[in-house]
Amino acid sequence: SSGRGHAIDVGIGAVLGVFQVGFGANGLANRIRWRDVEQIQYTLPGWLTGGGFIESPPMLVGEVQVEVPVDYRVHAGYSDGGWAGVVEYGRGFQGTTVRAGLERTMAMVALRGGARHVRNRWEPSAGFGIAPTQRVGLDVAAFGTSANIERKRHMAIATSIRIAR
Repeated sequence: SSGRGHAIDVGIGAVLGVFQVGFGANGLANRIRWRDVEQIQYTLPGWLTGGGFIESPPMLVGEVQVEVPVDYRVHAGYSDGGWAGVVEYGRGFQGTTVRAGLERTMAMVALRGGARHVRNRWEPSAGFGIAPTQRVGLDVAAFGTSANIERKRHMAIATSIRIAR
């Protein structure tokens, strides 16, 4: 029902003309100690027939300490003349990850594409942005994701409206 913990995040980055580089480590010395932990087991009577879960009586576990692996990231990017690109490598909670993206801006339209490699799977993305004025913009993107219980790749869509003061 309650716990205490700590974690330390550090990072450094530099912009050198049209190039950028950075490094970060998130969750150094991280841990949380939970008190009065109770465990409840949920059972589905039949996965074909459905129905509600059967809940076991709570079992007192006591105190539990949880630690998550440190998440290390390093990235490099470039931005000049309407072109921008970034590459990132990471190692942490989800294993090794690689992300890359490219953007081409022309007048009031930006075209974007990228991909990420996470949990041994490539997940593509593509999108565009339209800025009819300097104060308002619309972004639309489609991306592959396997952030679901089946861990199957599905396509998702994201939109946003940007409004500047």
